Amino acid sequence: MKIFCIGENKTGTTSLGIALTILGFKDTNPPQSKDFIPYFVNGDYQKLFDFVRSSGMDSFQDRPWNCPGFHKILDKEFPGSKFIYLKRDPLSWLGSLKRFYKDDGKTDVLPIVFNRRWHGWLFPLLYGVTHITGNEAKLVEYLHKRDADVLGYFKNRPDNLLVLNLEKNHGWKELCVFLEKPIPDRPFPRANRTKK
Repeated sequence: MKIFCIGENKTGTTSLGIALTILGFKDTNPPQSKDFIPYFVNGDYQKLFDFVRSSGMDSFQDRPWNCPGFHKILDKEFPGSKFIYLKRDPLSWLGSLKRFYKDDGKTDVLPIVFNRRWHGWLFPLLYGVTHITGNEAKLVEYLHKRDADVLGYFKNRPDNLLVLNLEKNHGWKELCVFLEKPIPDRPFPRANRTKK
């Protein structure tokens, strides 16, 4: 069984990856996955499929695994997989993006993206903007479209999709029921919180 964490960045993907590791799954993380982003953008999915099959990993989180629409391709290539979609309040998500990218509305976020070892060209490709400040409405619309796409695709398939919202204190109970694992005797991880 493969697990694909398809929530948008800054919705709790790192926390979820840590939780999956605690549950005994071998999880990828962004530094491992970032080199695969060009394969996704170029439509060279076979290299990604080969990695999923040969890496020895159980769960895959962050880019490129959570890129829009990729869940449909992964679902067809790996039938029976589990998908976990992280939701977050749009305004809270925007605030986290601004803090993460140090967006002041004046400085292009792309140099920040490069400094964080992300592919800077992916930000405008996905979001259609180079600044967060001043483009909040576009980004909220993007997030709503992602919600509708994922939830619509997996409609009536509760065995394949779990929706978590860490801001609403979803955590071990929901995750462990979905993955048929015992609940650990420890708090659910909360990682990568950017200071307000």
